[in-house]
Amino acid sequence: MALFRKQANGHLVPVPEQTPRAYSLESVLREQLAQAFEREDFAQLVLVGSANDIAWTQSCLPESISKKVVAEIKYPLMSAWFSSDSQTSKLTQALAHVLEH
Repeated sequence: MALFRKQANGHLVPVPEQTPRAYSLESVLREQLAQAFEREDFAQLVLVGSANDIAWTQSCLPESISKKVVAEIKYPLMSAWFSSDSQTSKLTQALAHVLEH
């Protein structure tokens, strides 16, 4: 799981992870999105991933955040892209490519 914010110049930047108080992936996702929502870090969400990932993510979202989803893009993501900072740049590039088209 990774959250990105689109800057005014159009570049995507990873949103730093906060230390989670919860331990399940679902609760971490909810907590991170709730914190970003409260800080007004986003006005819209685009979900990118496999069909199963998108469906799972949608099922985890509270209604207030689910209303912010403006697109769901099925795109194969590599698990290695989430494992280290050097790989995060590849994830950022892939998402930038997806969002440009």
